[in-house]
Amino acid sequence: MIATALTMQQTPPPADLEIAADVAFVVSSATACLGFAAVFLRFATGRSPVFETLSKNAYGIYLVHYLYVIWLQYLLRGVPMFAVAKAAVVFTGTLFLGWATAAAFGWIPTGARLTRAEQRILAKARKVSRA
Repeated sequence: MIATALTMQQTPPPADLEIAADVAFVVSSATACLGFAAVFLRFATGRSPVFETLSKNAYGIYLVHYLYVIWLQYLLRGVPMFAVAKAAVVFTGTLFLGWATAAAFGWIPTGARLTRAEQRILAKARKVSRA
């Protein structure tokens, strides 16, 4: 943290201080990621139907989320709100609209085949069992 604070001055920092700040940032980020994984592995032991359907539709949400992010940001452009509030509205709206769209794709056979891995695995299992 001190190395990062020292690199924020107006004059360019020495190269070794900049390298130390970069390495400290990488180590800090990796530690935080592994720490979050450890906390979830320790305390998130039960299954939730909500998270199951979120997991099932994650790829579909990924495919359509950009459309909702762009348009929700555009719609909120003129609204007098703080940036953090707008970000929360866009995140929530994108999550639920993308989730609904991905779930709707799941009802269409081609959409389910493209966005849900379990459908492909199930189809392969059927082919193997018929042979």
